[in-house]
Amino acid sequence: MILAVGIVGALGVFTLSLRVGTQASRLDRAAEIAQRALALASSEPGLAAGQTGTEGAYTWQTNQADLPEGLIAVSVAVKWSQRGKPQTFTLSEIIRPDGQADAE
Repeated sequence: MILAVGIVGALGVFTLSLRVGTQASRLDRAAEIAQRALALASSEPGLAAGQTGTEGAYTWQTNQADLPEGLIAVSVAVKWSQRGKPQTFTLSEIIRPDGQADAE
């Protein structure tokens, strides 16, 4: 009986571990997609607003906003579904009009 309880408990921990690992893997993938899309959008800020794309189960969209002193805020939102729930990862950067990231 004690062995059975131990096995059931170990299986629960294993299942939880797999679920957490899968979540981390999906978040890593979303971050990779966001980094690539942000690099592209930042290299051509005039074209950044409204770009979209799909990579497998992930969709992404860029957005930009003009800031004071001629700076531009560029962001990428990556969306996917995990266990039937919508997930979003957003990455943002402030750039100068020449396409360089603001170091401040």
